[in-house]
Amino acid sequence: MWLKNRKAGKSSSSAKINVSPSLVVYFIAWTVEITISMPFFLYFIVTWTSESSTRDGPTLFWLSIWSLAFQPFVQITVLMVTLERISCIHWPAYFKNHRLKYIFTFVGIIFGLALVCLTFIWTLMHELPIPSLIDCNSYACIYRAGAMEVSSWIRQILMFMNSIYGIYFFALLQHRWKACVTSKLHNHLLNVMAGIVLAAEFFLNIFPMLINKILNRFTDIHLTVIMGPIFNTLLVALDVFVASVIYTLWMRKRLTRK
Repeated sequence: MWLKNRKAGKSSSSAKINVSPSLVVYFIAWTVEITISMPFFLYFIVTWTSESSTRDGPTLFWLSIWSLAFQPFVQITVLMVTLERISCIHWPAYFKNHRLKYIFTFVGIIFGLALVCLTFIWTLMHELPIPSLIDCNSYACIYRAGAMEVSSWIRQILMFMNSIYGIYFFALLQHRWKACVTSKLHNHLLNVMAGIVLAAEFFLNIFPMLINKILNRFTDIHLTVIMGPIFNTLLVALDVFVASVIYTLWMRKRLTRK
């Protein structure tokens, strides 16, 4: 009897926290985004001078376009995490150990890659030929207005969708908080992680862009031009920090449950 209880306790303590496919893709997307952005920021650091902000146009363009084109994919992953958690709260019995949790991830990856290709092709079509010299310190002035049109519209649409579904997720989580907390730990933990992901999206992506657009609309002030890479880099760094904290907590729980 004692051995049986011991084995049962051992098997229960070694249970792993279920993996959220959308959360894994979210971590991978941020890793890719930061990796392809590093050459652009390193080039800015190496070529920076206090006298002039003029740089080689083709170099600036080809170092930055990859990060610009991949940005919609990162926002898609936020939407994937939100939809997955909403579905899990609505249909917990059906969602558990079912392939449904992979549907949002698969569709999101395909749709995200399509947006990446669309942004890349549109930017090339409207930016070529690239000027030999560009006087710029941020994404806002590297590209012509027409080249940024699709990228801007995609970001705004995804931000709107993330805002709507994010608000609904928080409302749903608050309404069913007691049931979510008393459910298995991995479900509650993933809901908390999704909430942190959405909070980072709101405060480090959506709100700054809204403030920037309002200022630009009524005062002709463009924060990305005035502050240069500091504005974008700081917010991206904070967003990556949030993702790193979430990943650390998630992996710690997985390791301690083994």
